[in-house]
Amino acid sequence: MKKHKKKYLVALIVMLLSAGTVGARAVFANGDVIWGGESDITSINTSLDTLSKRVQDKNSKIKEISDSLTANGTQLTQAQSDLNNAKNDLEGAKRDLTNARNDLERANQDKKRELDQKQGEIDQKIKEGDAKVAAKQKELDNKQTELNNKQTELNNTQKRLEGEKQVLQASLSKTEQERNELQEKYKNQTNDLNTKNSQAEDLNNKLTKAQQQVKELENKARTVVANTQ
Repeated sequence: MKKHKKKYLVALIVMLLSAGTVGARAVFANGDVIWGGESDITSINTSLDTLSKRVQDKNSKIKEISDSLTANGTQLTQAQSDLNNAKNDLEGAKRDLTNARNDLERANQDKKRELDQKQGEIDQKIKEGDAKVAAKQKELDNKQTELNNKQTELNNTQKRLEGEKQVLQASLSKTEQERNELQEKYKNQTNDLNTKNSQAEDLNNKLTKAQQQVKELENKARTVVANTQ
């Protein structure tokens, strides 16, 4: 960079001197210096001082820019480092996220297996419960059928007994009537028998009395006969 600056100054001096010698007008491309062909050294020195100051200003600007570029480079390096760190952190976060997802997936799978096992156990218990309920329901249905049959049999028996009761009540009524009739007949016959017994007793008394009288007559006859002899 310094070699280029020196070459630039030498070139300017040569051009100024050449321009003063031939009496020509020189206009630099940047428009900073105009040489009108003066031959005085003071003017040349002044121009050189002006150019030197311009060069120094340019060098300062270049240095400022270079420092800025250096600072920007440092910042860029730091930013790149921060970016790399961020990338590393991101990769680490991605790995952590992947690990967390894997852990979550494994946990979900473990939980799913556990839930599936629990669900299987619940389904088995439900199945066993349904079987028990079905068996109990069948037993209850059989009991209900048996009860219905018993009830039907009982109803039929009750109807039969009710019919038999009515028959028996009718028979009993008839028997009662017959008994009453027999009792009345017995009473009448008893009365007749008592009357006949009374009559027979009277006859028996009369017979006994007659027999007594006959015996007395026989005794009396025998006495008479005996006295007669």
